Amino acid sequence: MKLTIAGGCGEHGRNCFLVNHFGISIILDCGIMLGDKEPYPQLSVEQITECEYLFLTHSHKDHAGAYPWILEQGFKGKVVMTAQTAQQLPFKVDNPILIDELTPPLEAYSLSENVSVTWGRSGHCAGSCWFKVKIDDKTLIYSGDYVEFSLVYTCDYIREQSVDVAIIDNAYGDAEQTPEQYRTELVGLSESLLKIGKNLLFPVPKYGRGLELMLLFNKYLPHVPICCDKYLRSQLRQLHQISEWLKPEAIEELQKIHIRTLHKAFSKTSIIFVSDPQLEKEKSQNLAQLSINRNGAIVITGYADMDTYSKKLLESKPAIFARYPVHMNDAETKRVIGSNSFAIEVPFHR
Repeated sequence: MKLTIAGGCGEHGRNCFLVNHFGISIILDCGIMLGDKEPYPQLSVEQITECEYLFLTHSHKDHAGAYPWILEQGFKGKVVMTAQTAQQLPFKVDNPILIDELTPPLEAYSLSENVSVTWGRSGHCAGSCWFKVKIDDKTLIYSGDYVEFSLVYTCDYIREQSVDVAIIDNAYGDAEQTPEQYRTELVGLSESLLKIGKNLLFPVPKYGRGLELMLLFNKYLPHVPICCDKYLRSQLRQLHQISEWLKPEAIEELQKIHIRTLHKAFSKTSIIFVSDPQLEKEKSQNLAQLSINRNGAIVITGYADMDTYSKKLLESKPAIFARYPVHMNDAETKRVIGSNSFAIEVPFHR
């Protein structure tokens, strides 16, 4: 089995891996790296056109954003993903293989005579999953963005798996904080800023940690109004449609949250969410500038890509970085590795 790293190792973004065994080629994710001069996976046209399958772990740009480019290069294979991921993508995928509609988590499914796949929920967002792929006599696991400690999202733990290659999330590397410590620090920071009259603006992905942050603040700062845009409000209204991806206790708590619309965001001290983590849209940038003008604070809780508005605000100081944990660090990655039998381990996402 030959593994080609086309992105995602030694960098944050552009997550993409090419696997070839006995003439059968597959691609694992096809992310784009915003702000880079060459943002696409490092794959040739020949490599792309020879691939039979593309496995997408979830809809975030750093894992799926290069799909239109992959098509332009001549990809003719099938795309394997969950139904929820297919709904979230900003582009259409023709005739995808929606794996969760074909087989439940942790059960193998034959895609062809030589290729089978097992999947599990990865705890990163609704629709996110990890894949175990068998090609003839060789097997690999690709974790995608993998989180065992989410407050909101269900994870099917990777345990007791014996594979030849494991590509495992290690985005936080040698960071020593536990998830609980990150959450405690974020709540403490937010509370101190709110006490001096600052509104807090959180740019978050449309799918993922936004719901986690809402649940966290509703629990520890229950008297602070929460405002968010229409995309996040829509998710809160439709929790039943993604219930298989959520922890039952999280659904119960999320349903209790009273959400205000963005036009009420600055009427009193509030926590404000906008579903645009890099602040790429003009509306989001205007909202950020309004927050700055009104002595608010912008809190970036995830990675800020190069040359994005979020990165510029962090560099010029109007924004504050305070990580919310949605990946694994060395200790957590080692725990997963120690619970399985992997011949070769490839940490990625850092």
